[in-house]
Amino acid sequence: MNLIPFLLGATIIFWGWQTGFWLVAIPLAIICETARYINWRWDLTTADFRQTSHVCTVLLVGVLIYLLVSDRSLGLIFDFFQWLPVICAPLLIAQTYSTSDRVDLNALLFFKDKPQQKKRFLLDLTYPYFAICILAASAANTRDLLFYGAAIVLIARVLMANANVVKPKRYSTKTFIALFFLAAILGAGGHIGLHQFQLSLERNTAKFFYGFYRPHSDPNQVSTAIGDIGSVKQSNKIVLRVKPSPQQIPPQLLRRAVYNKYSSGFWLAAKPNFTPLKSQKDETTWTITNPSSKSRQITVSENMDENDTLLKLPNGSRSIAGVTAEKIEQNQYGTIQIYSDASFLSYQIDYDPDLSTDSPPTPEDLKVLDSEKPAIKEIVTQLDLNHKTPLDILTAVSNFFNTEFDYSLELARQGNNKTPLSAFLLQHRSGHCEYFATATALLLREVGIPTRYVVGYSVNELSSLEKQYVVRSRNAHAWTQVYINDKWQTFDTTPASWIAWENRNTSSWQTVKDVFSWITFTLLQTIALFKTIGKTNYLWLLAIPLIVILIREFTNKGQKRRLIVQEINQKNRHELAVGIDSELFLIESELNKLGLKRDRAETWQDWLIRLQNTPETFDTIEDLSSIIELHYRYRFDPLGIDSQTRAKLRSDCQEWLAKHRSSTIDNH
Repeated sequence: MNLIPFLLGATIIFWGWQTGFWLVAIPLAIICETARYINWRWDLTTADFRQTSHVCTVLLVGVLIYLLVSDRSLGLIFDFFQWLPVICAPLLIAQTYSTSDRVDLNALLFFKDKPQQKKRFLLDLTYPYFAICILAASAANTRDLLFYGAAIVLIARVLMANANVVKPKRYSTKTFIALFFLAAILGAGGHIGLHQFQLSLERNTAKFFYGFYRPHSDPNQVSTAIGDIGSVKQSNKIVLRVKPSPQQIPPQLLRRAVYNKYSSGFWLAAKPNFTPLKSQKDETTWTITNPSSKSRQITVSENMDENDTLLKLPNGSRSIAGVTAEKIEQNQYGTIQIYSDASFLSYQIDYDPDLSTDSPPTPEDLKVLDSEKPAIKEIVTQLDLNHKTPLDILTAVSNFFNTEFDYSLELARQGNNKTPLSAFLLQHRSGHCEYFATATALLLREVGIPTRYVVGYSVNELSSLEKQYVVRSRNAHAWTQVYINDKWQTFDTTPASWIAWENRNTSSWQTVKDVFSWITFTLLQTIALFKTIGKTNYLWLLAIPLIVILIREFTNKGQKRRLIVQEINQKNRHELAVGIDSELFLIESELNKLGLKRDRAETWQDWLIRLQNTPETFDTIEDLSSIIELHYRYRFDPLGIDSQTRAKLRSDCQEWLAKHRSSTIDNH
């Protein structure tokens, strides 16, 4: 069955209207509908359709590369569906202008032909392409009833045109049409109702969970795993890349956010006040504080999740370069938040590790939750911290956690203790960095030292493949900031064994995964370079090498075929050369002078038989039979002939020539 005239063209225009691809949709619709008024057609074979499907593959790869460099996240999926009519257009045009209204399904598959496979699977691409256009249009519509109504009209026109195929015989045409439009009306109502229910569910669910949990990218609040039971699983996925300047080492820690108020497993930033950073004239460099004489430089590269807006910076950061953003803000605790639609960032940081730009302590930096005070006071008494100087307190606390505690991601129950943190300090003394950082912060607050809680990443793995440091998801870390000697300083009491503990679970396939991660990173870095120099219009050039490879692969079979032909021709030329020096050709030349020419299509044996049947030439051709036999052996025998036989062929021919030349002279 075929679509009625102009229906496919109307559907293509509908797709162009919904997606905005007018420049593609209008010419494509004209091409498809013009075929009805043109008499000539191509005689395309299955192999030709397969080559056309390869063109579609090249378009598919090109579209994917274009979408990947367009800085889109989940919207990429919907954008891909919108491009489907473009990707499949070559096959539709090939069928439309071919002598066949069907395409062998084998031509659409990426398998080589099997000579013994004679079964063909014929498919009319018109209806699948019609469905693809409707699907592509649905990926771009604004969820209004105008789209739904147009789609219903197009689908109804197809069904009515083929009612004899799709309509059950027991129903009349009128009943069938009425049922169809009833289903359409109910579908529209159901669609609107489900959409409203979905929105309501999303709002209420988000509100419910937001009351007790917020993601780690929230600059105002962070949830810890303190109090959880079981194993905390970490990923080996690379999330950051850090490259220090030559002859420099990177900072050991990169912080994401700073908090100063603890409440039952949550750390919050009390009354955060974000202020915009100043952008310099190039609009890619952002100033945090004044320059320093001890500056160091690192480059941090990361894929930005749409829910992660926090930059990862070392302590003492004074400027950020290479970032194009709508706005970058910093709060009084040093947390920096970026507003940008970029999915990949590679920014250079100028920092001074001895510099402290965070705000001075507040009363909030000394508060200890009442429920945690009993355990905290017991440890303070045990270590006799009230009678030590601030530096001696730090030494005692560090030794306490490093000698009497173990690092582990296997979380235990709190037992008879009131809180999980109390169980950590007084009972099992085993936990991860969030336990150590929180316990340290509260212990020091109890003895009058202001503290803050910091989350970020540890930088410790140098990649031999990338020649830079890589930071994995499992390198996420938490530590404490202490206010000593009138400035904030890093104080990390998590046992150093935590890095080795995390590394021991590395998969044997991790190296392979890292290679693919590096390839992706290199591609994104190249794209970022294009954008930096303002050449985003030329990003499609990145697809050229891949397209060349695909074309070479698709034409490789033809090249092999031509190569085989050339080899056969060379072999034939060699075979023709064997026997070309036979003296029999001299005899043929002599006979030609007598008017006894051999026809080009006539074999030597046939020519000899013809001459034997002519009485006047019988004496002339005597003794030629044995000579022709020797010539055939010399010319066609795969094993060839020996030197004696070759000498006999030469001597017999010379004797014949000498005899008949002399007789010819005597006759004259």
